[in-house]
Amino acid sequence: MERYWIPDKELVFAPCTLKSQTDQEATFEGLDNQVLVQPVSKLPEFFKVVDAQLLGVDDIASLEEVHQAAVLHTVRVRFERQLVYTRVARILIAVNPFQALTIYGSAILDKYRTAADSLDQPPHVFGVGHDAIAGLRREGARNQAVLISGESGAGKTETTKLVLSFISEAFGGSGSIQDKIMQTNPVLEAFGNAKTVRNNNSSRFGKWLQVNVSPSLSINSCTVTDYLLELTRVNSQNASERNYHIFFQLLQARQDADMKHLELGEPSSYEYLKKCQHQAQGVDDRQCFDELKDAFEALGFTLEVQQEVFRLIAGILNLGNVDFAEDGEASRVKDEKPLGQAAKQLGVDVEELKKSMVKRRIVVGKDVTEANRTALQASSARDAVARLLYGRLFKWLIQCINVQLSQGGSTEGQFFGVLDIAGFESFEQNSLEQLFINLSNEHLQAHFNNHMFKMELDDYKTEGIDVGSLTFRDNSDIVTLIDSKGGLLALLDEEVTVPKATDQTFLSKVFKAHETHARLVKPKIAGKIPTFGVRHFAGDVMYQSEGFLEKNVDKPPDEAPDLLKSSSMSVLREIGTQISNELSEAGGSRMKKSVKTVSSGFRSSLAELIKKLNSADPHFIRCIKPNAEKVPDKFFSGMVMDQLTCSGVLEAVRIRQSGFAARTPFSDFIGRYRMVVSKSTQAQLPGINDLAERAKVFVDALPSALSAIGGLQDGDLLLGKTKVFARSATISKLDKARDMKLLGYAIDIQCFWRGYVVRKMMKMCDEVFAQLKAWCAKNNFYAEPGSQHTALAKLGSSSAIQAEVDRVQQIFTQSEKLPLPLPRRQAVEKVAQRMQNEVRELEHLQTLAKSLEPVVIEKALARAKDLELPSLAEVDALQMRLGFLKVQLPLAKAMAAALEEQELARLQEVMDAVKATGLHTKTEDWIAELQGMELAGQVYDALEKLKAKKKLDDIEAKRKADLQQQLEEQKHEAKTEATFEEDDKAKRKKTRTTITGLSEGDQQKVLLSLMAACHEYDVQLLEKGLGEATAQGIEECEQLTQAHKLLQNLETEAFLETTLREKQAEIDPREPNAEILRTLQNLINHANERNLATDAVKEAQAVMQQGVRHRTRKTLKGTIFFDKMQLEEMELVDAAFSDLRTFTGIKETTQWRGHRTGRYFGAAENLNETMLRHTKLELKAALTRVQAGEEKKAIQCFRCLLGWMGDRPVPACQRTGQLQDLIDTAKMSPSLADEVYVQTMKQLTENPSVRSAVQGWKVLLRLCQDVKSSEQLEEFLRNFLMRSAARDCSMQEDAEIAATAKQCVIDLNINSASEEKIRTSVGGVGSGAQVMPVTILLVDHSTRKVHIERSATLEQLSQRLCEQLRVTQTEEFGFFQMTDGLESHRLLPQTLVLSAVEEKWSKLKASSGRASHLLFKRKFLKVNEMLNPGDLGHATLTYKQVLWDYLHYPAPEDNTFISAIAASILLLEIDHYSEYVNKRRIDDPAILEQLVPAVSLRDRQYKRWSNQIMNLLAQLRESVEPGESRLLGMSRVMSLCQRMKLFGAYFWHGRQVNSIEPEQAAIKEAPRRNCAINAKSLENEYWICVDLFGVRFVSVDTQPGSNFQRGFLFAEEAVERVYCCAAQNTVVQFVVKTVDPKDPTAGRIPQTITIMSPAAVDVAFIVNVVLKQHYTTPTGQSRRSQK
Repeated sequence: MERYWIPDKELVFAPCTLKSQTDQEATFEGLDNQVLVQPVSKLPEFFKVVDAQLLGVDDIASLEEVHQAAVLHTVRVRFERQLVYTRVARILIAVNPFQALTIYGSAILDKYRTAADSLDQPPHVFGVGHDAIAGLRREGARNQAVLISGESGAGKTETTKLVLSFISEAFGGSGSIQDKIMQTNPVLEAFGNAKTVRNNNSSRFGKWLQVNVSPSLSINSCTVTDYLLELTRVNSQNASERNYHIFFQLLQARQDADMKHLELGEPSSYEYLKKCQHQAQGVDDRQCFDELKDAFEALGFTLEVQQEVFRLIAGILNLGNVDFAEDGEASRVKDEKPLGQAAKQLGVDVEELKKSMVKRRIVVGKDVTEANRTALQASSARDAVARLLYGRLFKWLIQCINVQLSQGGSTEGQFFGVLDIAGFESFEQNSLEQLFINLSNEHLQAHFNNHMFKMELDDYKTEGIDVGSLTFRDNSDIVTLIDSKGGLLALLDEEVTVPKATDQTFLSKVFKAHETHARLVKPKIAGKIPTFGVRHFAGDVMYQSEGFLEKNVDKPPDEAPDLLKSSSMSVLREIGTQISNELSEAGGSRMKKSVKTVSSGFRSSLAELIKKLNSADPHFIRCIKPNAEKVPDKFFSGMVMDQLTCSGVLEAVRIRQSGFAARTPFSDFIGRYRMVVSKSTQAQLPGINDLAERAKVFVDALPSALSAIGGLQDGDLLLGKTKVFARSATISKLDKARDMKLLGYAIDIQCFWRGYVVRKMMKMCDEVFAQLKAWCAKNNFYAEPGSQHTALAKLGSSSAIQAEVDRVQQIFTQSEKLPLPLPRRQAVEKVAQRMQNEVRELEHLQTLAKSLEPVVIEKALARAKDLELPSLAEVDALQMRLGFLKVQLPLAKAMAAALEEQELARLQEVMDAVKATGLHTKTEDWIAELQGMELAGQVYDALEKLKAKKKLDDIEAKRKADLQQQLEEQKHEAKTEATFEEDDKAKRKKTRTTITGLSEGDQQKVLLSLMAACHEYDVQLLEKGLGEATAQGIEECEQLTQAHKLLQNLETEAFLETTLREKQAEIDPREPNAEILRTLQNLINHANERNLATDAVKEAQAVMQQGVRHRTRKTLKGTIFFDKMQLEEMELVDAAFSDLRTFTGIKETTQWRGHRTGRYFGAAENLNETMLRHTKLELKAALTRVQAGEEKKAIQCFRCLLGWMGDRPVPACQRTGQLQDLIDTAKMSPSLADEVYVQTMKQLTENPSVRSAVQGWKVLLRLCQDVKSSEQLEEFLRNFLMRSAARDCSMQEDAEIAATAKQCVIDLNINSASEEKIRTSVGGVGSGAQVMPVTILLVDHSTRKVHIERSATLEQLSQRLCEQLRVTQTEEFGFFQMTDGLESHRLLPQTLVLSAVEEKWSKLKASSGRASHLLFKRKFLKVNEMLNPGDLGHATLTYKQVLWDYLHYPAPEDNTFISAIAASILLLEIDHYSEYVNKRRIDDPAILEQLVPAVSLRDRQYKRWSNQIMNLLAQLRESVEPGESRLLGMSRVMSLCQRMKLFGAYFWHGRQVNSIEPEQAAIKEAPRRNCAINAKSLENEYWICVDLFGVRFVSVDTQPGSNFQRGFLFAEEAVERVYCCAAQNTVVQFVVKTVDPKDPTAGRIPQTITIMSPAAVDVAFIVNVVLKQHYTTPTGQSRRSQK
């Protein structure tokens, strides 16, 4: 039944079915069975519904019939699918989704950046950027401009940022100028955006951003031009709006240490803020302020300048709090406090600031007088000063930004511009600002009309091209009314100079001058406020002219320049100087009556903008606001319809369909597309003098030239008098043909170039290999043991050895660029390493000449011995010094202690020890640095003094004693003294067992410590113990001997290698011992420090980490609470997994290429320090050992990570997509998963920004939840998380990070446990870590082998294979099951795990004897696609699949048509078939089967087929140019095949049945009413054909010209629609919505189609795959669930 677009209150137009019709009324059934009645007389006014209008097509211009209803419905349907972009030819309609979508990630951006044509991709804002870049690359290219328009809240600001982001990437990614361009957004938004009624982040100014590019398309410079900042917002706002973001951002940060000096309060404490909203939904003021400061820093604003800017903002806030009271005829300040605060923050004198507001300066000639202001006038002056300060600050910021964006760059040459200007405005109260804004929109609409309509229609008329009666809504009369000589604004400028003029006098002149103008509206009743109206293009607006004159005077207060120049802030002084200069220039160059006005300045800048736009090719983006509530998933059709009408899109569609997209002069057209035609035609053209005749010959040759890609239709291309007129599709074909020709040339150039490169590389290989061979011959060291075979013995000096090492390193560096590996590199590296060790040791020996560390000398001598260095004076001297140190160190310590104690016996004991060593006679043996000889002399002198003193004391004692008892007492005294001395000596001997006084107990402690160090090979503890033992003079014993021997052994490579392997063998893999693991860790650390036994270290490192990993998993048991783990275990784990550089998957620093610095010259990067630490620079290469084809993805991932964490400037709406890109990429393969994990840990290491770190932890949390790392990386990751979870939580941000880290550990453990279960269930324990070779068949019967983990999915395998094949559009391909003996191929789900597929197919082969294979091909072929010349791998695979589908086509087609395809195939493969063609023997069935579908050869008329094909081949040879590129030949075959009725469809054989048993039903609640596919034959056999549009049932007995088929579309509003499909065994059922012929009055009702088919399950799967695409949004949400 017929369907019409009927007016609807909610939908504006609704697709309705005509149910019945009488003479008076027509009854329609709308959506949800709603009944609508319309007069029959209106029926001719309603548009008929065409199914294509219901599909939500990408390009509205592609519809055959377009009207308001079709446009609106297309936009609405796409919005419901979260497809927010719709194309009208090259005009983009962008509907604001009011939510973050994942359609702006780096993967999608790269897809558009590398596309050959944006029309090959779905509509997207990135496509507009691509078109503009392509325009700059085109020959004779013009400037390019992107014009973004729409009402407030339509998404213009975000769209602008997305365009700039794309341009930044397209012009070479990140770099100094690109990043700075993106950093302008936070600054301009903070100072120029505010919350309004319609938009929470509304730009209150217009901006034109012009990027100047070089001929090579690199960015030279950039400038920002602002238009009409809304300054009145600074002083007052509506209650539902708020002031500029910067005020609230600054107040949010008022507690920061560097902001406290501003002494700011709550927003409610400021007059300029208290009456407005303090929050804006979706705007995080705190985060935005941090981004603002980062942007300031990136743009070169110093901290001092930033502080001045913030002080100025704070000063404006305090200035608003200054209030005035009447004081007679004058005024006074009510409260001096806010005035003082404002003066302090502005850096001006408080009295001068007050004076500028309460006094008015009057200048008459040279006389200057002052007059008082009333309180009201003072308040107005205060607000004027505030507006002046803010407006001038904004201008100054833009000037500074332009300086930074243009440093050292040229502003000449081509440019790319982006215009973001306020949309059309109409409020309850509209003033001069709204008139300016609406005038700018009228100019842009006029520019749009001129470009889209006027120029086109004028061309048609001039060139004599008849396109019928085309009209459009013109707005030139509106522009003339407002902006022309004698227009509204000109009258306003005149009125400013008239004495005693008022707003009313201005309005009177307006009505007098334009009383009869159709666009001017005069109020019927004059009110108190002077009012006039203008009928704008977008609607009528009434303007209140009160204040027009005052607002139009662009003259700052007379006091302002001097006040600002007196400020202590450099920013205000600079602004004051600028104002003074402007005033002096104006005074010197203008007549007295000439006054500079806001209007004249605005119109002048607007005229300059239009001039620039006229010099550029425009690209239009029409932003649409879907609802006034600013909420997602709501679409108000009436509101959108108004915007579509006002934007001119409807006229654009109509004229684009009726007219011609390209209107190119003859010479330019021929020059661009000359290569498309045959060489004979090209040779003919120069001989034709008449340009029109030459164009005719050229155009006549195009149909033949384009036959390979579909040819030309009548009317697609017309000749005018001087121009060629072509439709959009024709231009697309011409460009595609041109690209194919260029590709043929490019391939030839590449062949020569690659040959040259290979020859050059092989020559370089020969040179480098020869250099290495010569180096090896010269440095043939260490072939045999002995010092005579060392480098030092042969080269003689460390400098000579170092020179040879440097030379071989240069050879290694050169070899990195070679296609072949260096022979014997590993052996040469070992030689070079040992040579380097010799140099290092020689230099070290020289530094030890005056060392006082015997352990250090002992180690150096051990290393020298291990290196077999020849006899050296340095070694002999150190050997002697070591012996002296062992003796003299304890002596020197003992002498110093004795001198401090000053005891006779102690001094005597030390002196005896010195004499025992003979040093008192061999003074030359004393080590000068110990000052032993001086100490010995001091001991001797002190001893002699004490002895003399004791002798005198004894004599004095004897003299004083009683004479009688003297002898007895002396005898008794002598005995007592002797006893005392003996006891004292015994005591000393007992308590001071070493010369330094170390007790025997302390000696035992030192020896026990040494034994423990020896047991665990703890070198640090060993060195410490031996050093103490030597310094304390502990006598040599077994423990000391063993320790010295071990220390010396640890310096030898052979001992380290042997011990590492021994300890490695002692580890029990089932129960690793902690002590052995710790010992192994110590040995590994020491060997790494010495750079010895590198191979053994790598083996031991892996075994040690595996052992610790085993213990950790038993200890952790899925918990993250540290009190449940022993400290010893934690230390063991931390030692094993704290250094990410020991991860086996990480690259060596010598193999890693570092970061992109954006500079060609600069300091070399220290890769050891920067590789695994936070950076804001991009990577040049992956951090881990990913597959070769994954390097690019790894670099792209890091760009996404920088963007998400805020370390690289990207629009906020783009970050969501980048996060999703990160997770999706990590899921592609285990190696990429590890890479993303390592990148994230790198960016969280020493990250100075809390905000960036918090964002990074969000990434890590998502990864731990969704992505499994490798077993080798997992413990590094867990250790990183646990250390972060244990961090100090004194700061709120640290507590948040610690909590996130704990959650990461929990999710990591859960993820690991679930992954282990999956691996066990699908392939046994540990199967996920195994790599398996997978053989894949391609459609051309060739095979590819890919090595991939058994746990990988088919999607991951597809990514890996596409990288191998160099195919970019991976999402279009899939894997199919191809079983021996069966022709049909079964599409497999991308989520299948390879191990599960292998197991299932093994069982199938065992039961049936049939093997299954993986076939890789396109999932769907499209009837309107062309082979992509920019992706040869994709094009070749697509052609091979087209050929396979053609040869297996199920239904017969016209024989002549099939012969034409066969002839094209034969011509393409002429080299293969030349023998048969030359002998005219293609009638061989074996040959014909490769050219003609089997279904067409059933007649066995081989001779007839042969003759027909050969005749067509002869005709084809005459029309095709010799040497045609293979791509063009493949395109010819494909374009012919696309005309086949079932092209691109899956097809299976089946039979419709009317009834089945209940248990056979696939859909248990299917409608009882059956739909007969063919009413004439209820049960019939059909080919079930499924493509992207729907399901068709084609009779199996169909013949050319007489066939039956019936189709059901997937589109929701289609008359006959497939709703769902399911299968069980051999039964497949469809639920369709269609009209039942038996009951047509019931309308479209659900009915069931039941088919019996062996491939029932395959049918249902394919149908549901397509249905899922139709009913799933880009974010993965079901549209049905949304409803």
